[in-house]
Order: sequence, then structure tokens, then C-alpha cells
Amino acid sequence: MRISLCLEMVYPELPWAARIARAAALGVQAVEFWDWRNKPLDEMAAVAEGAGLEIAAFSANRENAPVDASQHSRLEEEVAAAADVAGRLHCRSLMLLSDTLGPAGQSRNAGDGVPPEQKRANIVTALCRLAPLAEQRGLTLMLEPLNTRLDHPGYFLDRSAPALKILEEVNHASIKLLYDVYHMRMMGESVAENLGACGTRLGHVHAAGVPGRGALDQEYAAVAGTLDRLGYDGFVGLEFAPAGDHDEAVRAAVQLFSKSKERV
Repeated sequence: MRISLCLEMVYPELPWAARIARAAALGVQAVEFWDWRNKPLDEMAAVAEGAGLEIAAFSANRENAPVDASQHSRLEEEVAAAADVAGRLHCRSLMLLSDTLGPAGQSRNAGDGVPPEQKRANIVTALCRLAPLAEQRGLTLMLEPLNTRLDHPGYFLDRSAPALKILEEVNHASIKLLYDVYHMRMMGESVAENLGACGTRLGHVHAAGVPGRGALDQEYAAVAGTLDRLGYDGFVGLEFAPAGDHDEAVRAAVQLFSKSKERV
């Protein structure tokens, strides 16, 4: 397992590149972020390279949604543009949302009158359309379920099992699952059971404390042990906003996952 720090929710007082420099001093191997359009990418890439950090992932889509068939052409253009940026940043994975999100985190696609089964079919169609693009660019697109109980009301894909069934239908090595432990715990999932069901379709993991999306809580010792038992060797992204000292929270998370093998 390698640790990636999501830059969106930590060190809000610092410029983006300075957040990367701070992350490098805390023992993580990579950084990640959401939208690429609002960031000084060349500066960030230079700082990451100088510090020996990878860009683990960033968002493929913020403006167009797989659930909406009328947006699929624009979605493909948006993902292609993100893929171009990924090439510049030597990034190999992009995060993909089923819906687009409003400023408060709500789904912009909820309440559109499209039946759930049609939305599911639309996601399958979108992923089948995007898979060749991802393969040609040497990228992995990672579909992410989010919780609807608090953070993202109306979001279509809010559990991991339906997402995995979609991925099984698409059946392409370039399309995988982003399992967000915080979001799925908020939905009441058994993390150990559902992580175990992912198999080779698990592409990335996100972590944050429950409740509050803060520093990692005591349940993450078991999560780390589960990932070790599964032989997971990808990134664990710390997508959290610690209430206390951010350096301390990051160091503690790095230590937790680095020691997980001792507990297996």
C-alpha cells in the first residue's frame, strides 16, 4: 500500500504547491486532487517531481455525468481533456463520478425523471465508450460511489455492490472501482466484506474518519489489516479534513497503514 494525500481538504491556508511540499515532509508517496482546471499544474508538477512524489489521481469529470445520456459526448470530451493533463503530470488514474455535483455536494442529476434502471444503463454505456480512450492513454478510470445520507443527496451510485455489478458488465481492465471507506461506512456497509468482494476491480481507496470526515478513527486499523490480507498494493488516499493539527493527522495515518502488516 502507498499513501496519497488529497490536497483539497488539508492546509487551506497554503497555496497548492506548498501543500505538496508539506505532504512530502510527512511520509506520503503521492498527492491527489479534484478539479484540475483551477490549479497551477506546472508548478505543482515541478514541486511533486522535485520531492519525489507521484500525482496519484484527480477528477476526470466535474461537468458531465455518466447517468445522463445527453451528456455522453461532452463527457468523452471532458475525460479526454483530463487524460491530456494526466499525461503531462505522469498520472495514471482518474476519478469518475456517476453524477455531477452542485456547490453543496448535491447531485445535479437527481430529480430529472430518468428511471434508475435507465441511469444504470447509461453508466454502462458511458463506461464502454470511455474504456478504449483510457486504454489508449494507459489510464485507469475509477468509478466512485458516494454517500447520500449526508454529503451528496441524490447521488445515484451510493453503494459499492451496484458499482461492482456495473464494472462486471463493462468488463474492461481500464475501468475499476474507487472504494471510499468513509462514504461506504456512512451508508452502513461492512467494509471488510465489501472490500473483499472487489477483487482485481479495486483501483483506489479513500479514507476519512467517521463521523465528520476528519482524522482517521480507530476502525482504520481493521481496514488496513483487511487491505493487507487482500494483497492490495495500490494507493490509499487520505481525503480528510482533520479538526486538529493536520501534520499530526497525516503522520498518524501514514504510521497506521505502514504498521498494518504487523497486525495481520
